Amino acid sequence: MVGVPELRTDCLTGDRVVVAPGRAQRPGAWATIGGRAADTSGEDCPFCEGHEAETPPELYAIPDSGRQKDRAGWRVRVVPNKFPAFSEARPAAANGVFAAEAAAGVQDVVVHAPRHLTSIAELEAACLEDVAAAWRWRAGEGSPAGTVYLHAVINEGREAGASLAHSHSQLFSLGFLPPRLAVELERQEQAEDCIACTVISEEIGRAERVLWSAGGLVAYCPYASRFPYETVIAPIACERDAFSSPLLPHALQRAAEVLRRLRAEVGWAPVNLWVTTSPREDARTHWRLTVAPRLTRAAGLELGADLAINAVPPEQAAAALRQA
Repeated sequence: MVGVPELRTDCLTGDRVVVAPGRAQRPGAWATIGGRAADTSGEDCPFCEGHEAETPPELYAIPDSGRQKDRAGWRVRVVPNKFPAFSEARPAAANGVFAAEAAAGVQDVVVHAPRHLTSIAELEAACLEDVAAAWRWRAGEGSPAGTVYLHAVINEGREAGASLAHSHSQLFSLGFLPPRLAVELERQEQAEDCIACTVISEEIGRAERVLWSAGGLVAYCPYASRFPYETVIAPIACERDAFSSPLLPHALQRAAEVLRRLRAEVGWAPVNLWVTTSPREDARTHWRLTVAPRLTRAAGLELGADLAINAVPPEQAAAALRQA
């Protein structure tokens, strides 16, 4: 167990993290827990069944036949985001020091259930299988032209960026490779073997940061966790593409279990979840699902030096989540 601050490096991403357990005792160390997104009661929620006219026209739904489009009777529904951060337009790049290019992409919302549930922790396994199926549709036959990378995220709570409480995910069909993933793929290209395979093998062997390893998946708190109680869920065998993997719905179910354990340990907390996968068939890398609780706030060191500080050593976090 860590007693003094340590500077740890994530060999997969290159992230450098200060693990400093003493910081947990300082005043204001923890962000307010319980700041949920608006509309937790479900009144006037545009994502609830019966309010289909309050969203943009749906792109896809489960079931996708046997019902009239934009009407009740769905289990999962995909609609365009009303306030997208990206555009299908492709303006000319500016020249010189102030270079710019199109923020090319399509941004969608996946509504997880017709009932007003506010977390994937409340969803049944069958619901999460439908969510995975909707993600697969966008990654496959429903992929917009020009897509380079599909980024799937779930935000729960205001501090995590959610504006509506109804459980949903967002799909970003990007026309470019995210910089963070580009760095990871470059590091992998320079390695002789799959870095993630090595990490997962070591984590399972050491066991101190592993929550469980079963059903082809492992869940562990990374050695250089950027967030308190950060958890990664990944296939044990080397798999490149998350969206074609039969393990994806099971990973979502495991993520829901992590959230239930986290909230049993610390109470309700905002959280971000995202999938990291590889768009390149020749890439030697694992896909993974990251659960990142937002229990602390980034300050000047984190923002200015790109150096995360984690006050809960991942060994301690894993032990607590195993017992929760």
